[in-house]
Amino acid sequence: NVQARHRNIELTLPIAVPLSPHIRIMSDDERYINMLSIYEEYCRKKGQNRDEPLAYTIERLHAAYDPRLPKPDLLSVKTEILAAIQSIFVPTNVLKNYFINHYIKFEDFWIFRKQFTSQYASFIFMTYMLSIHSRQPQKIHINQGSGKVWTSEMLPYKVASGKVKTNAFENSSLDVSSQRAAPLICNTELVPFRLTPNIQKLIGEAGLEGILAMHILIITQCLSDPEYEIEHFLSLFIRDEIVAWFTQQHVSNVSETQIREIVRVNVEYIVKRITQLGHVDSNNPGISSHNVLDLFSRAVNPRNLANADTLWMAYF
Repeated sequence: NVQARHRNIELTLPIAVPLSPHIRIMSDDERYINMLSIYEEYCRKKGQNRDEPLAYTIERLHAAYDPRLPKPDLLSVKTEILAAIQSIFVPTNVLKNYFINHYIKFEDFWIFRKQFTSQYASFIFMTYMLSIHSRQPQKIHINQGSGKVWTSEMLPYKVASGKVKTNAFENSSLDVSSQRAAPLICNTELVPFRLTPNIQKLIGEAGLEGILAMHILIITQCLSDPEYEIEHFLSLFIRDEIVAWFTQQHVSNVSETQIREIVRVNVEYIVKRITQLGHVDSNNPGISSHNVLDLFSRAVNPRNLANADTLWMAYF
């Protein structure tokens, strides 16, 4: 894609050599640091226990469930707790300040932030396309020298189709019971990807609506082009995931025909998500990235962030 090459858009993946199903040798760079390590360093400098936000959350939740009072709106309570944690323990500029202090010249930080934003666009796209959830800070690795980003444990989230509202298997050849039991690759989190306040601050307002949104759109339009035949590549990857899911569920009576149909439905479901994300309204070509910006609004919504798992650390 001309636009992708012009903007040097790429996805960073370290070289991995599998030794066994559970052991891999991976290429490493001492300049890489994960987000959790940055948070822990901030806590050490501040003299604050790293688990302070967790303890505060538990304390506030216990206080909210007073048996003498009516049952509270849990999501509203969590939203208030999130705002309090940002005010008391973890401000929104921790990540930004870390990298500003890392660079002597602001010009170097500016170049780093630009590259980080481009790389994070690739990370966001992969997270959204393959429904990779539980993007906790320790799984996101940032190169302090180049701004490259990669994430560990990039595994699609799979759930039995009968447990989600989307009926992707409605027009499949499977019977009703098989449809409900078939795995569907989808994200059950309220946020489509990780775009927490600290990441927003690091990227900056101009970067969010500029480089980040545009690069996601370019990647989407590139991969949705029929010329690249992404369906064929996805089929190979999704098949392995489906077979692994049935193995974990100890289900052995699935025929080859059923597996092919489940793979086909999942691939079509993923391609549909990509196509919708990159859709350009012919009546309003000037706001071509509005689908991406809609996802941003969901990702940064405080109520959606507050609903995330505590270990997800929505405040960071």
